[in-house]
Amino acid sequence: MFEHIRHPQQRAFLAAYSECGIVKRAAKIAGISRELHYDWKVKDPDYAEAFAWAVELAGDALEDEAVRRAQLGVKEYLLYQGQIVTVPTGKYDAEGNPIRKPLMKRRYSDGLLAQLLGGAKPEKYRTKTVEHTGVVKHKHEVDLSGLDDSELDALDRLLSKTRIENHARRDRSGTPETEAEQTREPISE
Repeated sequence: MFEHIRHPQQRAFLAAYSECGIVKRAAKIAGISRELHYDWKVKDPDYAEAFAWAVELAGDALEDEAVRRAQLGVKEYLLYQGQIVTVPTGKYDAEGNPIRKPLMKRRYSDGLLAQLLGGAKPEKYRTKTVEHTGVVKHKHEVDLSGLDDSELDALDRLLSKTRIENHARRDRSGTPETEAEQTREPISE
């Protein structure tokens, strides 16, 4: 695959990386240090170009695995109360005990499938966003009867500080930040 690369350890690293996509693992497989890989990338333009190709191949391998998991799913043990569920096989061991096998289920990844669809057909499956403009009018009613005098004083100080900051913003821009700022009433005691 990387026949134009003469150094056998470089070829081994590139082949391993193109399959796993992990520098640390590919370095271990090739019997080199990670640092040597990074040195080669800086000092050897042919190697750097070949590594860029290995990155593409690794991306393709990851995409293939994502498609497989999304379409075919992965088998996993069925658990009940933290234990693997087993079912009888209809066969018996030498002592006459029924032989059981673990019950498996197939789990699909809807998230992977959605991402793959978004990449393959973005015009149809992209995440749609809606931008809202204008003022949203709403009124909050809060029951403050459970607060004592010190808590009410603290809340009043916070609201006063907010009013001062909003007035400063309005003075800079010429208009209030929101319509709610115009209609905010002081807390009565």
